[in-house]
Amino acid sequence: MSSFLLISALLFFPAFLVGIFVLKRPLKKPSLGFMLAFSGSFLLSITITHLLPEVFHGHQHWLGAVVLAGFFVQIVFDVFSGGVDHGHEEMAHQHQGHTHGGKTTLSLWGVLPAVFLHGLIEGIPLFYIQQFNHPLVLAIAFHSVPVVAVFANLLRGHGLGIRQRFMLIVLFSVMPILGMLLGGVLSASNQSVWALLFPALAAGVFLNMATTILLESGHEHHYKWRRLLFILLGLILGLSFHLN
Repeated sequence: MSSFLLISALLFFPAFLVGIFVLKRPLKKPSLGFMLAFSGSFLLSITITHLLPEVFHGHQHWLGAVVLAGFFVQIVFDVFSGGVDHGHEEMAHQHQGHTHGGKTTLSLWGVLPAVFLHGLIEGIPLFYIQQFNHPLVLAIAFHSVPVVAVFANLLRGHGLGIRQRFMLIVLFSVMPILGMLLGGVLSASNQSVWALLFPALAAGVFLNMATTILLESGHEHHYKWRRLLFILLGLILGLSFHLN
């Protein structure tokens, strides 16, 4: 129980605090870009060196199809969210809305389900983790910070009330925890099957997100050397967990 509470706190509070902060004061684009570069490379490193080896350690090659399914699921999420769930605010504005009088007409009906389901799927494979400092927990916690910053920026442009914005940030922050609980409930019936399916599905989602983030960051020529440093830092940090 104590490990569950610690993991929940690590998943909830960074996203919640950053979300509330950005509701009052949006992050500058360079800072957001550096956060995305680090979190994307760290997530990629953890997925390749930690999650995928766990998925295929039993030589269950059919799980490759589940990984691909997760990759495709994230593409579907991007269609509805416009890229918010991997921290791309400009893509969201381009594909789903425009600004008028300083307010965005981006439809929350498309963004909210995709962003929340994304968070739910992220948390599902955590049901079997017992350590709060597990690399997968840290990867999700790091990744949620730039995503919630973009999400909060979008909420600022919709003319929502303070209470509504606050509740949406809370819901965003709690979705991985709900996913972790859902994974535990489902695994109670047949843990051996779900313990294979959920990490494989999440691995596909993570691969899509991480590669998309890194490829998009390559389109920005400003601060490119500093972005490269943050990408390298994320890769090395993720690899250090594998070496330990």
